[in-house]
Amino acid sequence: MTNPVTAANEFVIARVREEFTRWCQEMPSVLDEQRVQAVRAVLATAFEANPQTAARTWTFFRHVLSQRSGFDAVLLRRADACATDGYLAFGVKALAPPIVCLDLIDTPLSYMRSAVRAKTRALPIPVAFIPPHYLSCPWLLTTLHHEVGHALERDLAISAALDAAFASLDHVSDHARSTWRRWFVEIICDAFAVRLTGPAYAWSLATVLDQQEQWDEWNDTSVHPPAAVRIPLLAAMARILGSKTDLLSPLLDRARRGLEGYAGLPRELVTQAEAIAALVLTTNIPALGRSIADAGPMTRDDTSLIEGAVAALVERRPPPGAFPIRLAPAAAQIAILQSPCADTAAAIDHLVRDAMVPRWEETGEAPSEVGDKQRLAPAGAAITARSPGLRDEASS
Repeated sequence: MTNPVTAANEFVIARVREEFTRWCQEMPSVLDEQRVQAVRAVLATAFEANPQTAARTWTFFRHVLSQRSGFDAVLLRRADACATDGYLAFGVKALAPPIVCLDLIDTPLSYMRSAVRAKTRALPIPVAFIPPHYLSCPWLLTTLHHEVGHALERDLAISAALDAAFASLDHVSDHARSTWRRWFVEIICDAFAVRLTGPAYAWSLATVLDQQEQWDEWNDTSVHPPAAVRIPLLAAMARILGSKTDLLSPLLDRARRGLEGYAGLPRELVTQAEAIAALVLTTNIPALGRSIADAGPMTRDDTSLIEGAVAALVERRPPPGAFPIRLAPAAAQIAILQSPCADTAAAIDHLVRDAMVPRWEETGEAPSEVGDKQRLAPAGAAITARSPGLRDEASS
């Protein structure tokens, strides 16, 4: 005789499965084809193999998909486009890029492509969560590229690729080495963010640090570097990539004040920031076939586009020509620094809504620009769809 509680639960799962089947017909209207295929394939198989686990996974993705209609739909899909353009810019075509979801959080965080609470949710694509107010302040979406960095770091096995270079780093004490090791993944994600958006990312991060009152904080267990080290690291990355860093002077001054009263290890770490930034950016990554510095999309043309868009936003006029969605948050962040007023914010809203979404949204091609295609064509050659090991934590 069937246990009545089990029977009741099986009926719930059956209803959830019916809902998933109905949503399969609707997904193409709210997601691009690669993400649709990833969700459908994994969940259809999971419902056959383990219906209860599949039901939990679908509940998670139903929450993500349900946000793509209604008031926030347009801007959320622009955030998706921004994340996708950043992810595909490094030539990763075999795996579905991250999808963006609003959540009741203070700062962005990511769930990796693999598992979240492994016994219940095997995720077919990464999910980047952002606070709802980021849609009203799209300049803060430069931090979204840090979350894209988490997906790239996992999918391209970046940490493992940098291990040998890190182990051979000279003139680093054992205490400093273990501290850098604890921060390593977050530093890699920062490198991707700077590569995708330039120094504007540091200002968006500074806004978060200010909101969280973390400028003077030093936590011996955190996986994130404290502001006193992190801001100099970002400045070093920007310099290595050839960006102008005068924009960061106020942030560096504030970071130095956060270092006051500390001696020993904190000051040693700051002196090593340039070497760590160079190691992360310039070491060859086998899955990319080049370094992060050489593989990323931020070119002189991109910098010129951002500068032109900033001037247009401050003067409340449309940017000249087509403007890539990937660069919109960076241009918005610099413009809001120069002219923090409602008129600039309104111009930014128009920029984000009108920014060029690359051809991958319609055709699945990636990246969009011809130059990127020529430069990045070999980069994803060694990357194939795979099933990474399960992991229970989220990354921010």
